Amino acid sequence: ISVSTAVVMLFCGPAIKAIGDNQNYARGRHVAIRVKSALISAVYKKSLTVDLTTLNEGVGKVNNLISVDVAAMQEFIAYSHFLWSTPYEIFICMTLLFLVLGSAALSGLLVMIVFLFVGLIITKKLEDYQTELLDNKDK
Repeated sequence: ISVSTAVVMLFCGPAIKAIGDNQNYARGRHVAIRVKSALISAVYKKSLTVDLTTLNEGVGKVNNLISVDVAAMQEFIAYSHFLWSTPYEIFICMTLLFLVLGSAALSGLLVMIVFLFVGLIITKKLEDYQTELLDNKDK
């Protein structure tokens, strides 16, 4: 593959990706809404048969827990394609960059790996702060 072909692919790739991502978001949201409706319907039918006097919690708290779990499931379904598409996209981009830049592309890979770990550390800290905040709200 020539350098000019790789450069054209690096230019056209994001445009094609944008079109594909747009379709994937629309279809993912459609499926997620259908799954959310089915889950809410199933939980509602089950809640009609449960004796609420045996629960220590009220109906409102149970409904809140259900809605949070269903929303989390909806988000997972809508964005689960990133689990396979992101590593694939990184591999293709790094291959094309290596063809264009040679071994200098490895420094870009190193920077991506470093910032991946920085992002993981920041995400963990934010998760800890959010857990602490929710614990303090419950008191």
